[in-house]
Amino acid sequence: MTEGDFAAMAAVYHEDAVLVNAISQSSYPIAAAMSGWKPDIDRTRNGEVHAEVAFRFSQRLNDATTAHETGIFYYMATPADGETSAAIINFEALLVKKNGEWKVMMEYQKSVATIEDWNVLEI
Repeated sequence: MTEGDFAAMAAVYHEDAVLVNAISQSSYPIAAAMSGWKPDIDRTRNGEVHAEVAFRFSQRLNDATTAHETGIFYYMATPADGETSAAIINFEALLVKKNGEWKVMMEYQKSVATIEDWNVLEI
């Protein structure tokens, strides 16, 4: 995926996907989340921000058409004129395979993780 590629980011999710965020005690359609993320993704595409996300998994369960993944994602963003901000989040994802492509049906952002939690999953 190219940095700042909104269409590629959106394509990861099923059109009816749901984001559950226990940190903010909310749940809403992924379309609403994407509209909130789009300005930052566009800023990344325009070179105003450098953003990276990495994933580490503690469990991955799947068959030919369904998957459940548990792990941590580590998101970092650095504005061209500022300091890096980071979010390390425990998450779960429920996926389905449609027409040969994996799509996230539900992303559950469970809680804030620590760098120590992240490092445990390095192995």
